Amino acid sequence: MEDQRDDDDRLLVYVAENLGMNNVELHEVASKVAIKMYREFTQSGIKEQIDMAISFAQMSLYYEHQTPQVKNRLQSYLGIFLESRYEQTGDIADLDKAIQVARRAVVSIPEDCSELDGMLSTLGVLLERRYKQTGDIGDLEEGIQVTQQAVTSTHNYSDLAGHLSNLEIFLESQYIYTGDMANLEEAIQVARQAIEFTPEDHSDLASRLSQLGVLLGRRHKRTRDITDFEEGIQVAQRAVILMPKDHSRFARHLSNLGIFLEIQYGRTGDIANLKEAIQIARQAVASTPKDHSDLANCLSNLGIYLETQYERTGDTVNLEEAIQVSRQAVALTPNNHSDLASRLSHVGTKLVMRYLQTGDTADLQEAIQFARRAVDLTPRDHSGLASYLNNLGIYLETQYKRTGDTVNLEEAIQVSRQAVALTPNNHSDLASCLNNLGSGLYSKYIQTRNMANLEEAIQVDRRAVALTPKDHSDLAGRLYNLSNKLQSRYIQIRDKADHKEAIQLVQHAVALTPNNHSDLALYLNNLGNQLESRYERIGDMADFKEASRVFGRSWTSNNSVPFTCIYAASRCLKLLFHLKQYNEATEIAVSVIDLLPIVNARSLDRNDRQHVVSRFAGIAADSCRVLLQARDPETAL
Repeated sequence: MEDQRDDDDRLLVYVAENLGMNNVELHEVASKVAIKMYREFTQSGIKEQIDMAISFAQMSLYYEHQTPQVKNRLQSYLGIFLESRYEQTGDIADLDKAIQVARRAVVSIPEDCSELDGMLSTLGVLLERRYKQTGDIGDLEEGIQVTQQAVTSTHNYSDLAGHLSNLEIFLESQYIYTGDMANLEEAIQVARQAIEFTPEDHSDLASRLSQLGVLLGRRHKRTRDITDFEEGIQVAQRAVILMPKDHSRFARHLSNLGIFLEIQYGRTGDIANLKEAIQIARQAVASTPKDHSDLANCLSNLGIYLETQYERTGDTVNLEEAIQVSRQAVALTPNNHSDLASRLSHVGTKLVMRYLQTGDTADLQEAIQFARRAVDLTPRDHSGLASYLNNLGIYLETQYKRTGDTVNLEEAIQVSRQAVALTPNNHSDLASCLNNLGSGLYSKYIQTRNMANLEEAIQVDRRAVALTPKDHSDLAGRLYNLSNKLQSRYIQIRDKADHKEAIQLVQHAVALTPNNHSDLALYLNNLGNQLESRYERIGDMADFKEASRVFGRSWTSNNSVPFTCIYAASRCLKLLFHLKQYNEATEIAVSVIDLLPIVNARSLDRNDRQHVVSRFAGIAADSCRVLLQARDPETAL
């Protein structure tokens, strides 16, 4: 120990001589160097600088002749330095040490000391960081409590802004956990106060504006208040403009702005907003150091936007990249981190999308595993649990549709009911949870033919549609789902009003859907089926011809899932054959035969390939019949 002290003394003497501090006490030399290294680190993000800041701060604390006031200040600095290194590396050992140091500082300082508020604020920051890492709500509650004490005990306006900024971040975390709007409202109020006390030329103004934008975005998601969205995107853009591009937190502000652009795409359907969000997300990822804890969040956001673009365009390149970057985000997230469940859930969603594209059950199985793990990781009183249960229900129902195992269906309905029960009536996610419960109940009706299941499915679907804003990108899908169920009830009880409404709803869904949207073919197929059904009921050839046109349009929807397009081709071939439009039918027959080897890929295992074959067993025969009728036996063979 004495040898180490001697080495430290020699190092500090050398540093003092080189920095022109020959008459300065060694402990003060150490503290000044520590602060200098920390300030450089905040600008550069270079890990070696924060390592040096921590080492010199620890050296300074070794000297016993320091006054209690100076020692408390150094302990506070050391806590901040350890927390900063944790933020970069994710090493929880640094966080635990920082909390220990901060607790000692708070306990040892007099209540009337002017530095008490700073010590309390530092402890609050560290406790909230550990909550993020472990999910221990006790840390978060204590962090809020000590930060509120810091706010009430400060006498310096410049410090007050920082304490308020920390408090609103902690209140946001509490809102995410509880889903209680009171927490979110208080967080927004406190964030506005923090900005009010921050000078226009202050280096933290950009971060505080960005954080207010995040809070406004959260409230917009719950209330759909357009003024929150408009203000949120304005402050997010201002934050990016104010933040130097070489600042270590620039990527975080970019990422926050990307969230608003993706929200704007959801509101307007303007793909330019989505493309800009992706561009910004890529920039955020590129500007984040590989060992920085923000990288996982930036990758996760990029994966979400790429997934949304795949849903819009059907381009599997987007889906593959979305899966890749989302897996990277999960790999970078510690096992006990509070965001792990969310990131696992995001990967699962993308894997199910690929399963629907390829039929590869390995993707579906992995998605279910991820969804179960997300549910298991989430406390029972956490507001995110409903979303993870909702996703698990979707995947289990998808597996039921593949295997026919009713155990999967029963569990899907059970967890979907839990998701609905856990979601507040005024929450924007309720419509999604109801929509998925309706899907499970409809599958049960198809299996049992129990009308009670169908009636409940229609009831919850109507509620889901009613809760969906008219400009929401999910409205078309929910109209389509309700249309399906009304059509099924019409088949059972022959109420013409159901059939009429079902057609109107799916026509509305088609009208709402852009021509290059991957779901368009699905909605067109439903409309074609219903027009065929009405033709069979009343015999109007206009419906028969319109069904043929609708299926033809679905077949040419290049961005849609191949299975959906092949179904459209199958129906269109039959209708064109009856209409004796052999030339048009021949073109489709040739094209669809070329497509079949693509969907029945050799990369699938035997069971998956058999499943694909079973779905389209008749289309090859129909194509041959059309080609023979068109006197093209060579192509038919």
